[in-house]
Amino acid sequence: MMNFKQTAILVAGSAFLLAGASSLANDIYKYTDENGVVHYVDRPTNAPSEERVLVASRKSAASPRQESGDAPDWRERRAQRQAAEEAATKAKEDDKERARLCQQQRERLEEYKVASRLYRMDEQGERVYLDEAEIEEARRQVQNQIEEHCS
Repeated sequence: MMNFKQTAILVAGSAFLLAGASSLANDIYKYTDENGVVHYVDRPTNAPSEERVLVASRKSAASPRQESGDAPDWRERRAQRQAAEEAATKAKEDDKERARLCQQQRERLEEYKVASRLYRMDEQGERVYLDEAEIEEARRQVQNQIEEHCS
């Protein structure tokens, strides 16, 4: 059975071993003294029971993504998420605008269908009434706008 002094030495030796293992710069040697107490040291003592302790460590396995060096950090992921949110917001706004233009063109086409006379304003601000061919062209242009905005 070990006494308090032997236990303290063993604990200190174990702590020293762990400290040495973390640095990996020095060799660790283990020996047992004449009282049967095990010691761990960083230099050889030439004691008859001395042996070199192999302390080995290795890196943890990196994921393939980390090895290739293309793992985005949190800033890149945040920027990507923000860009995606902005794109989604813009798409919603674009859809709203298209719906508004679609409705506007449909209403214009209905006005063109029921109106007996259509006109445009000239440079002097006076009305110039459209003939039948111009009315048909105006309806065709509105129909093209509907197809563009409502599809």
